[in-house]
Amino acid sequence: MKINDIIKTQRKQLSLTQEQVAQYLGVSIAAVSKWESGHTYPDITLLPPLARLLKVDLNTLLSFNETLTNQEITVFVNDLSQKIGNVPFDDIMEEARQKIREYPQCDRLICNVTMLCDGALAMTAETDKTIYQKEIDAMYERLLKSEDLIIRHQVLAILINKYIAAGELEKAEALLNEIPDRIVDKTRIQANLLIQKKDYLKAAEILEKKMLGYAEGLRDTQLCLLKVKKELREWESMERIKEVSKQTIALYELWEYGSSLVDMQYGIYKKDVACTIKGVKGLLSALKHPWSIDGSLLYPHVVTKKESELPQHYLKILADEIKQEESLKFLHSNQEFEELLNQDQ
Repeated sequence: MKINDIIKTQRKQLSLTQEQVAQYLGVSIAAVSKWESGHTYPDITLLPPLARLLKVDLNTLLSFNETLTNQEITVFVNDLSQKIGNVPFDDIMEEARQKIREYPQCDRLICNVTMLCDGALAMTAETDKTIYQKEIDAMYERLLKSEDLIIRHQVLAILINKYIAAGELEKAEALLNEIPDRIVDKTRIQANLLIQKKDYLKAAEILEKKMLGYAEGLRDTQLCLLKVKKELREWESMERIKEVSKQTIALYELWEYGSSLVDMQYGIYKKDVACTIKGVKGLLSALKHPWSIDGSLLYPHVVTKKESELPQHYLKILADEIKQEESLKFLHSNQEFEELLNQDQ
């Protein structure tokens, strides 16, 4: 909240009129009105008596906070995410920059905003993403110095994957060595403690979340292993991994997007036209129907953010990227493939 809003809000809460404030401080009513509208600010010598009158300390009056609460961060990030696709990407970045300049010590804010901008950039139609990507990566690298271990390890994992994708393997390996081999997992200990306290609902919630996290990790491991099997030319083993991966997704009630991704990747590796098209079709369909675990008997106590449908123009961008994907060139003359990508244009 800005100083003008604080003056106006506190004055009204204390049932003071602008005239009463003006009389107390020895200024005109017009001056108080301009403070509240944000056109001017009180003289520095008036700040202490103004704070006393409004029954707030100077830090509150001047909106001096070094950090934001988790709720404030969530509200800002959610508001910013709603603007993606509706305003130019540069406007998104500028709003993010301003907030970070306002709270330069709030690593949790910087981390959440950076990940949001990174994801938004991947889905934007900007022709030259290089400048934006450099700025985003610089924010990630800034977070490597964070005193919050969770944030630092999260950013390490993001940057490692980025360096691997860019072929900068030495950088990736150097960062990998900074991640501890084992971080104590306190979930089961915490669950046992809650069980002893007979807080079964909370115990169920944290254990279900852990199971969901393990399931998603297993799915990602199997997808990565699929590529390894292809490079080793272990075709029978690769096919078995594909089957098990799809079973994992079904067994743990994960998003069908993952199953379609497995089909597409397997199809690409084997140059299997039917399997690849099946995967692409499933991907596009899944993106139109956001995943939800509501009603799941596996995760009845897990509350997740309800995702909105992907905007139509994002589907078009994705379809265009699929068309340009080098590994899918073998499908470019396939009529079914072309019709599939053109149906949402």
